[in-house]
Amino acid sequence: STYLSEIEMNSTENILVSFEYSSESEITMNEIGDVIDSLQDKFGFNTEIVWGNCFNPKLSNQIRISSIIA
Repeated sequence: STYLSEIEMNSTENILVSFEYSSESEITMNEIGDVIDSLQDKFGFNTEIVWGNCFNPKLSNQIRISSIIA
């Protein structure tokens, strides 16, 4: 995304990622893996990435991915 391209890669040490889904829009482990792999490729393998997922019935047929990059 455009936002990720603006972040300075050298100063990033930790990333927290949250995946939210509903019963209409479940996310697979392969899809989560693709996102995590993409972040590792961009920020390097020294960056610690912690992720979690949760059910959110208000999302209808959407998936929400949120991250905190520090």
